[in-house]
Amino acid sequence: MALVAGAALALGGVPLGRAFTTDRTLWFQGSRGLTSPLRPNTDGRFSISGIPAGEYHLAALADYEPSDWYNPHFLEQVAAAAITISIKDGDKKTQDLRIGP
Repeated sequence: MALVAGAALALGGVPLGRAFTTDRTLWFQGSRGLTSPLRPNTDGRFSISGIPAGEYHLAALADYEPSDWYNPHFLEQVAAAAITISIKDGDKKTQDLRIGP
C-alpha cells in the first residue's frame, strides 16, 4: 500500500481531490481503483492512504455530480486533464493539484 499527499489549490470554491486508476477495466462503482472524495483540510492539504501500487490519475474537481464518478465517459474527460503518477508499495509521494489559471 502507498500514500499520496499534496495540496488542492483552487481559485474560488473548495475542490475535491480524487484519484483513480489508469486501468479502465476498474472504473466501476465499488472498485478499489476509484477513491472516495478527498476534502482538503483548512490549509488545502489532502492525503490518500492505503491505495494499492499502480498507475493513477489525480485530479482536483470543483463541480461535478457524485454519480458522474462512475461514468466512464466522465472519467475519460477528467483523465485527459489529470496528472498521472506511478506508485509502488510503500511509496510516499507528494503531488499538488491546481484548478484554474
